[in-house]
Order: sequence, then C-alpha cells, then structure tokens
Amino acid sequence: MGLDGRRAPSRGREDAETEMQPCMAESPCGRSTQTSLFETSNVRPMRFGAVDGFRFDISKYVRRSDEVGRAGFVAGAVRDGQLYLIIFSGTQLYHARELAPQAEEILNTVRFP
Repeated sequence: MGLDGRRAPSRGREDAETEMQPCMAESPCGRSTQTSLFETSNVRPMRFGAVDGFRFDISKYVRRSDEVGRAGFVAGAVRDGQLYLIIFSGTQLYHARELAPQAEEILNTVRFP
C-alpha cells in the first residue's frame, strides 16, 4: 500500500509508470502543486546523503482546496542525473513546528547505495 492507501503497482516497469500517475496526482505531493501562494526562503547548500545538495524553507503555502496555511522545507540533491527530494510540510499553526524535529531526523538518515 502507498501512503495514500492505494495498492502499489505490481506488474512490469511500463505498467508501473501508468499505474503510478493517478496515485501521484492524489498524493500530498501531487496535490501540493495546486497552490494559491508559495514563498521560499533561506536557500542554502547542505549534505544530502553523501552528496552536495540544497535546502530551502517554504512558507505561506496555501492549497486552494482548503485554504489552510502550511510551512516546511524542501531538501534534495542531484545524483547520477536523478533528482532526489524530501518535502516536509505541515499546517503552519501546529504541525510544521511540532513535527519538524521528526522530519529533521528522517532527513539525516538519507543514504545512497
């Protein structure tokens, strides 16, 4: 099961891409692209796994569907031509502050084979 409760693709590679499109559109990352406002700040380099990466904060991030303000961060790196990202966002009034330490712990566990 995926994070959104849908069954993950189980067939070949070409089927997986087709099946994942609806799942991604309905996932938090897919829905996050429908924002009415999005600000970034504090762009800076960071180590992401064992490679040079980047990080920036997001704020005043409001989804059109619910108009609830959100905040968080985006961290990532490009490795072997692939973009790797961790996106953390939560409600600005509660979750962004409460869950930030756990998100930082996850970010610190990034490892590449």
